[in-house]
Amino acid sequence: ATISGTAAVGQTLTATAGTTTGTPSISSTTYQWSSSSTSGGSYSNISGATNSTYVVASGDYGNYIKVTITVSNGISPNASATSSATSQVAEGTASKLSVTSQPVDTSNAATFANIVVKVQDSSSHTVTSSTASITASIKSGSGSFCSGTTTSVNAVAGVATFSNLCIQGSSGSYTLTFASSGLTSADSNSFNL
Repeated sequence: ATISGTAAVGQTLTATAGTTTGTPSISSTTYQWSSSSTSGGSYSNISGATNSTYVVASGDYGNYIKVTITVSNGISPNASATSSATSQVAEGTASKLSVTSQPVDTSNAATFANIVVKVQDSSSHTVTSSTASITASIKSGSGSFCSGTTTSVNAVAGVATFSNLCIQGSSGSYTLTFASSGLTSADSNSFNL
């Protein structure tokens, strides 16, 4: 049994059986994908992963994956083969932003407590290799950022912390949006000024 594809979160792995011989021909083929935290360790079955393809989940990050293929011709004993382990599962490709520490109600021209925005893959796993530049802007509300506010922050290990955002303007409900080139933007929860 062999596995093709890239061992990374969100990617599809494909199992291929080796050559089989015998009479009558193969009547059924089953698959069971498994994972382990070490390449040579004990592998546990991945629940529900019983097809010839497997989409690597965020919970597989850092693990190794194998597949066992079992064939039957309905007469002879079943034959099974287990693949070699994949390389260690890598994080997925950065695709979106997520606000994980939200702004809260504050007074006019007051600095918010840290607002945290993470760079994530399609499975909502933080992409720790990302250093994306993330920019904050006011999506709704009648105000502007205070002078001296830092509105662009580079992510460190996939996390951008906005530590001195400050809004001045009319009282009311506001929403911030965070954007980075090539990534799906993220809006904050609404808050009052």
